[in-house]
Amino acid sequence: MRTLEKHYFEHSGGQGGLPYRDFSALREQFSSLEIREKEGCVTGRPIALTDNGFHPVPGSIDFKKTYLPLFRQLAAAIRREQGNLKKEAETMYILMCRHFLDQGYQEGNNNFGWIGNGYDYRHYSPAVFSHRSLLERAGILDQMAKSTAWFNMGHAMLSSTPYSSCDEFYNYSSHLPAAILMIPDEAERYQRLRAYKNYLDRTIGENDYPFGRDGTAHHHTGHHLSYGGYTPPALLHTQILPFRHTEFRISPQTQEKLRTYAHACAFQIMHNRLAPNLYLRSGAPISLSVASTALQLAQMGSPDGKKTIDREMAALYLAALDGEDSPEVARYRAEGISPARVEGHMSLNLAATGIHRRADWQAAAVGMLKHRRGLEIYGWTESNNYGRYSRNGTIFLTIGKETGWRRSGWNWNHWPGGTNPVRESHELFEGYALFNNGNDMGGGVSLEKNGIWGNDFYCLDISFKKSAFFFDNLITVVTTDITPLQETENGIVTTLFQQAREAGTNAPLVNGRETSRADLDGTVPTALRDVLGNHYHVHSGPPLRFRFQEQEWTYFNRQDLRNPQDNPCLDIRRKQFRETPFSANAACYKPTRGVFALAWLDHGKSPARAACSYTICVSPTPEQAADFAKSIASSTPPVSILRQDSTVHAVHHRRTGTTGYVVFSPCTDLPAPLRSMDRPGFLLVRDMGDRYKVALATGDPGQNKDYHFEFRDGTRAVLSPGYPLSTTVEIPKGENAVPPPLPKPETH
Repeated sequence: MRTLEKHYFEHSGGQGGLPYRDFSALREQFSSLEIREKEGCVTGRPIALTDNGFHPVPGSIDFKKTYLPLFRQLAAAIRREQGNLKKEAETMYILMCRHFLDQGYQEGNNNFGWIGNGYDYRHYSPAVFSHRSLLERAGILDQMAKSTAWFNMGHAMLSSTPYSSCDEFYNYSSHLPAAILMIPDEAERYQRLRAYKNYLDRTIGENDYPFGRDGTAHHHTGHHLSYGGYTPPALLHTQILPFRHTEFRISPQTQEKLRTYAHACAFQIMHNRLAPNLYLRSGAPISLSVASTALQLAQMGSPDGKKTIDREMAALYLAALDGEDSPEVARYRAEGISPARVEGHMSLNLAATGIHRRADWQAAAVGMLKHRRGLEIYGWTESNNYGRYSRNGTIFLTIGKETGWRRSGWNWNHWPGGTNPVRESHELFEGYALFNNGNDMGGGVSLEKNGIWGNDFYCLDISFKKSAFFFDNLITVVTTDITPLQETENGIVTTLFQQAREAGTNAPLVNGRETSRADLDGTVPTALRDVLGNHYHVHSGPPLRFRFQEQEWTYFNRQDLRNPQDNPCLDIRRKQFRETPFSANAACYKPTRGVFALAWLDHGKSPARAACSYTICVSPTPEQAADFAKSIASSTPPVSILRQDSTVHAVHHRRTGTTGYVVFSPCTDLPAPLRSMDRPGFLLVRDMGDRYKVALATGDPGQNKDYHFEFRDGTRAVLSPGYPLSTTVEIPKGENAVPPPLPKPETH
């Protein structure tokens, strides 16, 4: 207990105080609250609790704007002032605490509603912790400790159905251990710390929210690596790591779930950056590192508690440093630990996402689901006001540190891999918008470092079925059933790539020739090379357009105002601007420009279940590029599209003998080696001679049931996918059985 007290109270850093200019102002503010003691009773203006939490009502004290700042300033004054002023500050501080308790803010109050996301409230608790001895002398230490614990998720900890979120872990329960340790009775502290351990084990280890079994981190009901990026390292630092050598250490199951999260982050992050489509507020790359999380998990030791260093997490930490140094580097290297090689394929089926990684490149395929938020636009951040189509089945390639994205001149209608209508910039603008898919058919499965991904997409103005098959450095993308759901003046497109000229050193090529413009009818296959050096084989289909020229985009953002004093935006959340029609506001903003290589497939204004397909050879050597160009159009291509229609997309990879199936509806005439599959899902089958190796997954919780398969040779099997993860099994040919999963099912 003493060690924990030292950690939380002596080494915590910061006392929760807030600076103030002069003491008389504090005295005046306190007087306005009308808090006073008479005959042992404390009275004052109410601190109202409504169904929305700490919100003011007429005549009440505004907790956020008035009570909290003054309370923090008094906490600082007690340390700063001397003599009578110090005593006066202590008196006001204690009276505010007693009034707070008298208003009902005590343990057991289930009527406090939602206090808020906590980004203001989080400063309250340290101002309580800093004056424990004063509270003890006033005789209210126990009450204030339990009150503080209660409002810092203690109510959830003691609930029969404990819960939490990224905000609540970060802003509230980060103070819960200290509040428990402030309780005077050591026996009671002990029991509550046991409850606290159980709380973490249930909310992290067992709940699906905020941490998913596939490594996702959810906030606002979607995989959100902003909140889900900074919350885990803070959670480990304040709530988990201090207990690693005690009986209150989290369970192995909980630790394993956090390790899965760290692995998933490592797959998503390239050189401390997220690709533009991987962020829930997608539209631009953001900076993110998993180094702090991996380091703290390494310091936790192995989940079974037998080793003081988690070597796997230490290796992940060394990789996440991306060449930077730290005090731990020499220690881990002396232990024989090398940076982890983050390679293979990972399916995040709670986010309709597939990540394919090789030595120094990444492909990120992202769609949307029905019951998980797919995309959010918070216009006031001015980061993705035009990002409406950024998750329409987009597939972003990151080569080294480069994605090709640049803000100036970027055409927000053209997201690599995505399918969508083309709109004018002012039509795409959103101030506040949330997007989901019309169904949950999204996600994928992996097998031996390769994988597949698919999404049955239906959102607002477009529907389609899209899949991507990732084998080695080849990506085959298939889109079918492209159907507009609203009228469009500028047509529907599927974008192949959009990259800034300065992003790479390669001259873009169309059928082996440099050009600034090409309009092809699509009757024959087309060969392309992009700025980053990736090669494309576009199968015959819709017309292909290519441009290598300057582009222009006008942002309705503050940084782009012609005159900062003349802002036509009245309320960005409500999308209210001064000028009408809405497009007229463009005159107030300076257009941005940039030179880009842009290639897309033109489906026209009213396509009837249109389709397209292409294969990318990612970051090839000159020899690999030449071999790809020769073999992809031959009678024995490295990858073959076996079927592409509304029922199934199927692709075969020659080198591994693996066939991938994205099945959108039950099918009895699948391409070999399968014959039938009785529900939608993702399946990889490798023919190993005397048996099949099979990996199965579903992105739809409603389809997490037994799957019945039949192969062309008569072999039958029944498998359960284990949503949101995958099941990998080996099935002897000719059997009619339920095969057991392999000892270690592949989840990435």
